[in-house]
Amino acid sequence: MRDLKERFVAYLQYELGASPNTVDAYGRDVAAFLETAESNGVGSPGGFSSALFREFLAGQTRRGFSASSVARRAASVRTFARFLLREGVVDHDFTNGAAGPRSMHKLPRFLSTEEVGRLLAAPDRSNPQGARDAAVLELMYATGLRASETAALDLADVDWDTGYVRCRGKGGKERIVPIGSHALNSLDHYVANFRPHFARNGQTDALFLSRTGRRLRRVDIFRIVKRYAPQACPGNHVSPHVLRHCFATHLLSRGADLRAVQELLGHSSVATTEIYTHIDVQRLKELHSRYHPRP
Repeated sequence: MRDLKERFVAYLQYELGASPNTVDAYGRDVAAFLETAESNGVGSPGGFSSALFREFLAGQTRRGFSASSVARRAASVRTFARFLLREGVVDHDFTNGAAGPRSMHKLPRFLSTEEVGRLLAAPDRSNPQGARDAAVLELMYATGLRASETAALDLADVDWDTGYVRCRGKGGKERIVPIGSHALNSLDHYVANFRPHFARNGQTDALFLSRTGRRLRRVDIFRIVKRYAPQACPGNHVSPHVLRHCFATHLLSRGADLRAVQELLGHSSVATTEIYTHIDVQRLKELHSRYHPRP
């Protein structure tokens, strides 16, 4: 059973090209399903059934996981079932006919342009850390890059002449995104004046470096955002993904084409991008309720 999980993880990594976070999450979900199977006396894939799948989902709900978390676990096991069928390990998809929980579609959190402005102005750009942090924040808001995509950037990924950045998103998909003059100036200020300070202990191709000269990690990007959020947006929960939401929402609210925003974000389906139009509609409803004489 453990070998099945390892084969599935390798399939996600090398055949589907899934991101490390997706591989890790799906691997944990499938491991939890296999534990449920073993606790129910099922010792081989031949014993996998829709009843066992439903019992797994019910058990996750009893343990207090949210509907969205259980829905993701259901998706993981469904992918696992299709993998087993493809490999000839089972002769049917045991998840067919078993309905998973419906997760509530939450609107992404985002900030106003004024709040984003305060966040971007918070770092002290006269010192190495502040200049680097300002460049990170400006770039993420200007491009909508994810934290992992930002951390993975190399110096060569920035085209300084045309003002574009090349990034690799989920599944290793590459896309080109324009940067904008404010972010490009912040990047130039950091790279020209302070990046050598971080790179003094060795040579590296990474665009954003830590104090020890290594490439910033995804968790480091989170820490940078958290460092300045309380000063700029007290009371708001701000994460790197909130800046991505701001990028999309602010573009659409100013008339940007939905398909263009889809391309900039690297979404494979426009349905994923459409959530940001819901945010704009919600804002219009709030304005109508506040200012209309008969709301």
